[in-house]
Amino acid sequence: MSSETSTGPTDRASGAARPPSERPGGRDEPQGPTPGGEGAAVDDEGTGAHDDGAGAGPGAQRADLVPERTSDPTGLAGSWGGLEEVVAEEVLRTAHRMEAAGVRIEPPVGHPASLALCVVEAVWAPRVRPTAVAGVVARVREHLAGTGGPGDGLDAPALLASFTVAGDDEAWATALATRHRTASTASAPLKATAVREAAEALVGVGVVTTADLLAVLRDHRAAAAQAQTHARARAAAAPWPPVEPPAAPASERWEAVRAAWCAAVGQSSGRSWHRLLLLAGAEQVVPDDDVRRFTSRLVRSLLAGGQPARAGSRPGALEAAALLEAAAAVLGAPAREVDHVVWRSELQADARRPGDGRAS
Repeated sequence: MSSETSTGPTDRASGAARPPSERPGGRDEPQGPTPGGEGAAVDDEGTGAHDDGAGAGPGAQRADLVPERTSDPTGLAGSWGGLEEVVAEEVLRTAHRMEAAGVRIEPPVGHPASLALCVVEAVWAPRVRPTAVAGVVARVREHLAGTGGPGDGLDAPALLASFTVAGDDEAWATALATRHRTASTASAPLKATAVREAAEALVGVGVVTTADLLAVLRDHRAAAAQAQTHARARAAAAPWPPVEPPAAPASERWEAVRAAWCAAVGQSSGRSWHRLLLLAGAEQVVPDDDVRRFTSRLVRSLLAGGQPARAGSRPGALEAAALLEAAAAVLGAPAREVDHVVWRSELQADARRPGDGRAS
């Protein structure tokens, strides 16, 4: 999947990406502009039948993901006791259900070369119409490109420099963005303030480029795999080959960076953190509460129905992420696309729960 266009599952024989019209139930229809501008809002987090604004930058296009079951589970069957097959079926049903409701299920096109634009879009997308988000991203991109700042205007310090030039958050919002706020109340902080705080938080923990951000995710997942191997070796009391204990600092850094982002105003739910990683180009499933809830519900339903399932009815976030990646292999779809389907479905589930009014 390139940084400019989003594609769906590939043909196993040729490796070529299938256009939407060739996927089961897929469409290849041009999408007209969405009405609305500054102040126009969609439902919380872009759920329901609205686009969430992800991938709103230039070159973004609709391409509905409808993963196709294949007969090749790439050798993963058995490692999950067949549970990956159950998860794959549920992801497929979920994708069809959301597509029928008009919900965008294609992951964001993103800005893999610009952490600055990833931060802006991740913060601006919730409850704002995609056309308004695209306008903000385009204006910020144009401004940063003309500054000749650090990282050619693409990194987080360049974004912070634009606030210094503007003078304050309100001036920055007036010059480059909109006056959208982090919540629906008139007293809520500006999204411009959230962008500045989020960028400051990332720079404060040493994350200034998308490469830095994705390295945090990769190291966290690698440390988790190492921990699992170490635990299995200890359980089996295997003297050889020796297994090194997992590197705890990798997971500690993940938690520190995530906590820094979520401390920015309006970002405490962690939903924009997930969006940030997808916009940056994450190819792995993001281990978070959403994927854990999705897989936990399936495991609990299997256990309640008396069917065999992998031991443990509450898989951790990392285990849930690995299970979704195994399901993606069964479906023949990229893990990031399966991840996005699950993420969007959980947004809808939260929107249906009364009293769950989390902002961003």
